[in-house]
Order: sequence, then C-alpha cells, then structure tokens
Amino acid sequence: MTKKRRKVQVSIPIDEYDAIEKRWKSYGFSSVAEAARVMLMGDLNEHIKEMRRQMSAIERMEELQAKRKTSKQHGETKPERTKTTEPTTKKTTGTNFPRSMEQAERILKRWFDNGYIDEAKYKNAKGVRQWYDDDGELHQRVWI
Repeated sequence: MTKKRRKVQVSIPIDEYDAIEKRWKSYGFSSVAEAARVMLMGDLNEHIKEMRRQMSAIERMEELQAKRKTSKQHGETKPERTKTTEPTTKKTTGTNFPRSMEQAERILKRWFDNGYIDEAKYKNAKGVRQWYDDDGELHQRVWI
C-alpha cells in the first residue's frame, strides 16, 4: 500500500550547488534532494533524532572496536600461564595381597586396632597393596 507521490523539481544555480551540497551533507543528509524532501515534508526533527541515533551507534561501535583492539593487544602480550603442578613421573609397581592371606588380614587388623583405618574401610577392604617407589621405599595401603 504505497502512497501516490508527486515529484518536485528545484533549480539551483550551478555555481552555488557545490557549496549547498557540501553544507547539507555536513548536516547528515545523503543528498540535496533528501534534504529538500525532509525540509518540505516538515520531518526535520525526526531526521535530526535519527541522525543522533546513528551517530551514537557509530560512536559506541568505535568504542567497542577500540576496546576489542586493546583487549587483543593485551592478550598477545600477556605471558602464557604455566601449570603450577607438574604431573608425577614416578612409576610404581606393586602387588595386591588379598584378604584371604593371613599376613594381609593381620596387617588390616593391626591398622584397625591402632586407628589408622576406620571400621568401614576395614570391612570393605579387599586386602593390602604393597609397592616400592623409585627411591626403593616400601609403601603399604588398604586395597579397596
């Protein structure tokens, strides 16, 4: 549903046209014809509001681009974080002694009586795990 329109022609002296065009373009109009249409239709306030919205949007976009640029620069110059904990490289081999072995049961009973393990661990234990680390030190733990 378009409105019927009528074209209007305006004559401007050729030697003044460049100055007029420059002035109206500096106000934010895309052409002299657009400026004339806005002026004749009485929509100048709406045009000014729209121009302010556009300028505000452009300024915000420029600010965001500047922030993103500084953020990228900061990211490029920021030193790389190193891990604070290094994985253990010690390899251990050990043996599991099942609870059915008398020695493993005695060790579990002694740990329970001395309070090194609680009743739940004592009841759920499958046996004792024993291993030597790289330094040749003997370790024993509850095998669950």
